[in-house]
This record gives sequence, C-alpha cells and structure tokens, in this order.
Amino acid sequence: MKLWFLEIVLILSVFFLLLKTSEVLPLTWDEGDSFARVDSILKWSTLSFQTKFSEESILQHWPHTICREGHPAGYSIVIALGKSLADHFRRISCLQPVLSEKVSYRFGPLLLFSFALGAVFYRIQKIFDKQTGFFCVLSILCIPRLFAICQIATCDSVLISSWLLAWAFFPFDRFLIRKDIFCGFWLGLTFSAKFSGWIAVIPFAIYILGRSVKKFASGESFSNEKTCIQKENCPEIHRISQKKQEPFYLWGKNFSFHYLPISLWGHFLLICITALGVFILFNPPIWRHPLSGIQTFFQLNITRSDFNIPVYFFGQLYSPSRPLPWFNTIVWTGITVPAGFLILAFWSLCYYLKPFCCIFSPKFRNRVQYNENRLVSEKEQCFFLILLNFVVLIIVRAFPGLPVHDGVRLFIPAFAFLGILIGIGASLVWPKKSCQKIETSSSVSKSLNFMLIRRTMQLKLKKAKPVIQTKFGDVRSWGFLLTRQLLIVTIFIISLSHLYYYSPQWLSFYNLIIGGPQGAQKAGFETTYYWDALDKDVLQWINQNAKSTEFDSSKKVLFGSFSSQTLYYYRKFGLIQPDCQTISSAHQRISGEYSFYVLQRRASGLTLIDLLLMRNAKPVYIKTIGQKRNAFSNLDNLIFRTYRNIRILEIYSFDDFQKAVYLSKRLEQEKTKN
Repeated sequence: MKLWFLEIVLILSVFFLLLKTSEVLPLTWDEGDSFARVDSILKWSTLSFQTKFSEESILQHWPHTICREGHPAGYSIVIALGKSLADHFRRISCLQPVLSEKVSYRFGPLLLFSFALGAVFYRIQKIFDKQTGFFCVLSILCIPRLFAICQIATCDSVLISSWLLAWAFFPFDRFLIRKDIFCGFWLGLTFSAKFSGWIAVIPFAIYILGRSVKKFASGESFSNEKTCIQKENCPEIHRISQKKQEPFYLWGKNFSFHYLPISLWGHFLLICITALGVFILFNPPIWRHPLSGIQTFFQLNITRSDFNIPVYFFGQLYSPSRPLPWFNTIVWTGITVPAGFLILAFWSLCYYLKPFCCIFSPKFRNRVQYNENRLVSEKEQCFFLILLNFVVLIIVRAFPGLPVHDGVRLFIPAFAFLGILIGIGASLVWPKKSCQKIETSSSVSKSLNFMLIRRTMQLKLKKAKPVIQTKFGDVRSWGFLLTRQLLIVTIFIISLSHLYYYSPQWLSFYNLIIGGPQGAQKAGFETTYYWDALDKDVLQWINQNAKSTEFDSSKKVLFGSFSSQTLYYYRKFGLIQPDCQTISSAHQRISGEYSFYVLQRRASGLTLIDLLLMRNAKPVYIKTIGQKRNAFSNLDNLIFRTYRNIRILEIYSFDDFQKAVYLSKRLEQEKTKN
C-alpha cells in the first residue's frame, strides 16, 4: 500500500510540474497540424452513429495512416482524449488559470508521460530499490531536450511514453498470458504513435532470442560446485540444489518451465498479435481494409522524400540525397546530454558489462576468475533489456536513407532509456546506508558466491591497516562516501540549472563537451529548429509594437518558413494579437501592409532573402536562448555566457525585408544571364 501511495504521489508531482512548464513552452512547428487533426477527430465524435462509421466520414475526419505522410492515429487519440478531459476540468473556475487552451491540447501527452514515469519507478524499484527508481525518474526529467519533447502535443511525446510503458510492463521475469496482453496493448500504442515505434519490437525479440539460445545443459551447471562441497557440511545448499525449479543461466535454456505454460516465442507471438490488433483498433482509416491499409501505411512512411528537411552536421548540409554519416546518433547523444549524465551512464555500463566481457576476452576471464556457469541476476536481465532499447534505436537511426531533419528529435526515445541507465549509474555511485540485502535464490551458485564474498571480506579486514576513528566512524571511509554523495548532488544540480536557465528553449541545449550552444554553432550545428524561440518575451514585443491603432488598422506580421496552422492557433488562443501570415501562404503578394518580418535562425531553413537580410540589415529585435531574469544576473553573465550571444530569432522591419527581396531578384536575374 505504501508503494502504490508513493507512485501516485510521484505521478501527480510530475504531472503538475509538467503542467506548469508546459504553459511556458511555446507552440512548436508540428503542433498546429496535430491540433487540426485532433479538432477534426473531436468533430467526428459528435456525428450520428450511422454517419460516423461510413468510409467517407472516416477518411474525411481521420487524416492518418493512409493519408498525407502516413502518421498513425494513436497519438491523435491520446491528445483528443486529453483535450476532452481538460475541457471538463476547465469548467472549474479555480483550474482555469492552470489549464489554458494551449495546455488543454497537451493534457493527454502530459498525463501519459507522468504515468510512464510512474511505471518506470515501479519496475526499477521492484528489481533494484526505491533509491534507484527515484534517480531514474529524476534523470529522465533532467535531460533538457527530452524534457521539452515530452511536453509537446505531437507524435514524439506519445511515442516516448508508450515505449517506456511497453518496456515497464514487459514480463521478462515471469511470462503470463494476462501480462502478455497488457504489454501488447502498450506496444500497440507505440506502433500507433509513430512509424518509428515499430522498431520497439526489435529489442524485445533480441531478448527472447537470447533466452532461447541453447548453450549450457541443464544438468551440467552444478557439477563443479557439487564436487567441491560436501553435502553433510552444507545441508542448506544441498536442499536448494534438489529443487526441481531450474535457474536462468547466461544465454541458457534453463529458465523456469514452472512459469512458462507455453514457449517463450509463443508468449512473444501473443504480445505481437495483441499489439497488431491494438494498432488496427487505433487506426480507423484501415478498418475496412486492414491488410492493404497496413501495406499503404508502410509505403507512405518508407518513401517520404517530400517531407524531409535538410540539417547541418559539423558544418555540412545533409539531405535525403546525401545521408548523414553512420556515427551521427553517437555524436548527437554525446553533445546534447549533460556531460555528468554521460559519466554516470558509462559507469553503469562498466559495472554490468564487466562480467560479460569475459565471454569474448580469455585474458580478462583469467584475471577476474570468471565462472562461465554464473547465474544472470534479475538486475542484469533488466539492465540488458534497457540497454537493448537504447542501442537498437541508435543503430537503426544511423542507417542511410532515413529522414535527416531535426537531428535528435528523430531518435529522442533512446534518451528516455539512457535516462534509466543514468539513474542506475547514479545509484551505484551513491553510497548505501547499509549493506544490501542478500536475495534468496534457489541456486547453489548464489549461496556459494555469498560465502566466498563473506570469506574475502573477512580476510581483507584482517589485513587492513589501522585508521583514525572518530565519533563519526572511520575517517577514510566517511570522507570517501561524502565525496561520492557530493559528486551525485553536483551533477544533478548542474542538470537542473540547465532546465532553469535554458527555459523554455530546452531544445537548444548543448553540453560542455562541445562548449555549449556557442561551441555547437562554431562546430556547424543548428542551435534552434522547432520555433520554440517564440516565447512570451517575443510575443509581448510583437503585440506591443505591431499593435493596430485608430489611425492604422492594417499592421500585420510576416513570418518566414513557419507553419500557417500553428500561427492560426497562436491567433485563436490570443497569444498573437495582430494579424499574421507566413511567407509561403502569402503567395508572393507581399505589400506594405506588413510591419515586421520574423525570422528563425535555423541555418538549413534560411532562404536567399533571409541571408541578404541578415547581412545587410539590422534587426529591430533579437531573441537569445532563455528568458530575461532579474535575479542572479551577475551569476548568469559569469557562468552562462556561452549562450547569451546565440541568436535564435530575429525581427526585421518590413522595409528592410522589401529591400532584401528586391536585391535577391536582381541576383537571380544576373545569375540567369550568366
């Protein structure tokens, strides 16, 4: 009961934190399109039953799966359900300031992500301990780019949450039919969130394959131990060894058949069939023709050349015709995750992968006296499944021919599992208050390992040198434990400070390995890409300076390379007061009725007009990373000067924009003549 209460408190705490920060986070590029699809689905839900389920009505109100770019409909269902629930809460007067119309669209993804973190805590504390569970949740929240993406009402947020839930409820320790169906539901939602969610089946398949490989015979594993220990001297060990239930060995077949009424692959097949059924259920456009609909869905997502945007990587422009190098995911992970977190993740890898290096290295095997019949603990099984989910997406995303736009955003679910690895590493470094409990097991090897460890510790204590004792205990050990605690606290404080100072431009975060955003810009990376620079400071300036007067009511604002649907919702929510339009929707009919031109400084999205404007004109407003802060101004200038001069958005007068348009036409004419 205490555990469930702790989980509920954790879920609610994370949810209200995300509600608060989501109000600050601006609308991003894809959110306007997501909102439009959700409004269409909500309109479809109000139709009569006979009209609602006609093929024409479904295709009209569900632009998913087999329409446009082929995004599945699962993420829109989550957003629509959250929007309906938030609208009911908004009727309560005290909740209206918290639940704005913008946040109501993000309500569903925020709630699902909070529930996913609660499931992560439950699974981790069940296998490791509560301390590790808290570290894992905190690590996921402290990765700036992941923290931002999970609050945006698009397919990426739902994909991350559903993938975490599929892992958290995967029954890797005890396979039962009801657990298979429950895991299959979340895996089906992962399939329905985004096409890349289909990759989630690969790590689970690899795990099942690893448990099915036949390497050790069932009766040979205890032979060495039985010969070196007399039964009469160790009656407890002899009693345990006589049990019929067999343990699970490294890459062995000796999993417990008592818990497996069907084979491992049978359970995995049931999970996949359930996931496929959920995918069909969550995608109404393929209800009438599921087989041909799934085929069309794959064709649209595999051949998406019209929806790819170029991106800069180390100063080079990469596009679908020029694939990114194979190591792009490794580089982006290394420069967009806090540096201290990378150290903790590396520490957890070293701790859990060290015994398994003996399989491939005979020298290392002899050095550490590795026992090839060693049991794989439940913690190691859990760790390997987490690592598989992280590595598979990193590897698959590195293949050539895949979309290159937005860089990290296309493999951001890997950061969620990296956060779990970071939390495990932090728990390993953080000193325990007391010795860990010895887990009861039905194996002889674990009992022997405990006996050997106890004997080794006794020998070490006899040979230990005398140390200075105080009322706090051993000075040497006390200082070492305090150093480890300070290290973990410092790493998390620095990571939390990134969330504070980068707010709300968390998608512009780069770590100290590359020198922050300033170093990333010099190295040839893009410091902004999703129009999250349009925060309250910029909107306040636009509303004040482009405000129509009684003498001039024709002032408009022109946006370059932005989503017209997102601008529509900015106007609908009252966030932008003057009339606004994108340069693509203006259809070259640009006249003097505009007052300003807003430009996002994304290198791959700049046109010739933008380049000429930046070179020859002076902006009337400059937006840098973070918001204006009155407190700690001296500290800001001292520590975080690495990004204070990084421009992510600029506003120019419309007269300067027209001069740039005229100059670009002249350059194009001269180019055609030559």
